[in-house]
Amino acid sequence: MKSVRMVGCAAILAGVIALASSCNLVNTGPKRIRYIVAVDNIVVPDTVQATDTLFVGLRGIIAYDGCAQFDGLVKNRSGGTIDYTVYALYDDRRICVQTLILLNRVDTVLPPQVNPTTIRAMQPNQRSPLTRTIVVRQG
Repeated sequence: MKSVRMVGCAAILAGVIALASSCNLVNTGPKRIRYIVAVDNIVVPDTVQATDTLFVGLRGIIAYDGCAQFDGLVKNRSGGTIDYTVYALYDDRRICVQTLILLNRVDTVLPPQVNPTTIRAMQPNQRSPLTRTIVVRQG
């Protein structure tokens, strides 16, 4: 009788553990998450010539805990609008030292430049993009 009770308790315990793990209540595995970085500042000149190469600086904070790093950017250029989406990768499988990880990237936009040129940095959580407009002078 005692062994039947112990087997029953073990079965119930195994069921509770299986249920908890399937509900993601017990999540001890490493996390790898790719996310959009909030760009705080777009660094560009106020005016350029149409034949100039434009250098676009993107600044922001990637992470506060040292577990994330820059993972690339996507640039879409359509007429006088250039959209940037900056990505980072959070990975807690590595040793995370409490360190501020900054975004400090420069992208090159080849001529011709269109007047006006609008630079937009897409933001996380569908917030409005950060925007800068540049006056482009002809000749």
